[in-house]
Amino acid sequence: MNESFSYREAVSRNIGWVTSTEQEALHHKKVAIAGMGGVGGVHLVTLARLGIGAFHIADFDAFDLVNFNRQIGATVSTLMPGAMTFAQFFLWGDLSDDEKALRFLLGLAPAGLHRHYLVDPTTVSLTQQRGPSTIIGCQLCAGIVAAEALKILLGRGKVVAAPHGVHFDAYRNRLVRTWRPGGNNHPLQRLALKIARRHLARQGAADG
Repeated sequence: MNESFSYREAVSRNIGWVTSTEQEALHHKKVAIAGMGGVGGVHLVTLARLGIGAFHIADFDAFDLVNFNRQIGATVSTLMPGAMTFAQFFLWGDLSDDEKALRFLLGLAPAGLHRHYLVDPTTVSLTQQRGPSTIIGCQLCAGIVAAEALKILLGRGKVVAAPHGVHFDAYRNRLVRTWRPGGNNHPLQRLALKIARRHLARQGAADG
């Protein structure tokens, strides 16, 4: 590290929201982040600026030109050929890739606040594991997660943990709290999956 770097000075504007003792505690904490995509990369930068001293990071992906609009690490110098569009999804038995992707996406945002203003549904392809995303969502998500991480690391404040969730949509300026005990087995989640499958089937028929 640069000898002129002063950790204490670099994080001095955090003091007031956290105490000097808490800030020093953050300096000696380590956080693991699985995935350095649009959200994971912003998580890393946000937590580092909060003063977290060390990280374990992992990612199977590589940066490509399509990552420029939202991924912090995607620059001209980090471009790599043959990059995967997404990291592999979790393995769920004999489920199709489309079904895995659908469950993953509905698990991330069960309230579905954003579905009403997607202007071009054809940009979503579960088979190709791609969909529209922007830095706006990454920044919002990183801020919320960083606040939760701060409370966990310092042992203060109520932490919102699964099966509870919070979905804030900046475009619609709406905040919704969700509760999905049992995950994809919850009645509301099963209903959402059924509706999503029907919608995708209609879209596929129209495309065909």
